Amino acid sequence: MKLNLNKKRKVIRKLGDNSFSVVPYVTLYQKDYILEKLLEYYNESKEAKGFAKYVLEFRANLDVMIINATTDIETEGLDYDDLVSSGLIDLIRKTVINYDEIYQDAQFILNVTKMSEIFPSMEDLEKSFSQIPEVLKNMSPEQTERLNMMANAAGGKVVKGEV
Repeated sequence: MKLNLNKKRKVIRKLGDNSFSVVPYVTLYQKDYILEKLLEYYNESKEAKGFAKYVLEFRANLDVMIINATTDIETEGLDYDDLVSSGLIDLIRKTVINYDEIYQDAQFILNVTKMSEIFPSMEDLEKSFSQIPEVLKNMSPEQTERLNMMANAAGGKVVKGEV
């Protein structure tokens, strides 16, 4: 079956006395740009402002970038609290059909980025693990005894000199 898909065109939305047009989706190109910018903001914020500040600004930055990508509204100089209290943010979130997808992808990228900063690199892990045999060989009798106690409690046994 051949499916004919019609590209969604701009829709007109009204907020108070104002009418504006909205493209009801963000293109892949725009999505890529938005996600890259959010990652850029994160890298700048973690050094200058800290992670908590970034989290507070995350949704606001995403909302404003989606407004810029999908509407003819000029956001420069507008206060985010006014965008929220006017109902504009809620209207945009409901109109842009892939808003939730972009939000979830942005959160995923943020989480992966944050986790990658916490965990050591593979190179560091390999270096640490390669040093284990040497550390075991050079343990004092007291250290060997404590390690054996912990290993026994876990169901195994370590003997000095064995790896």
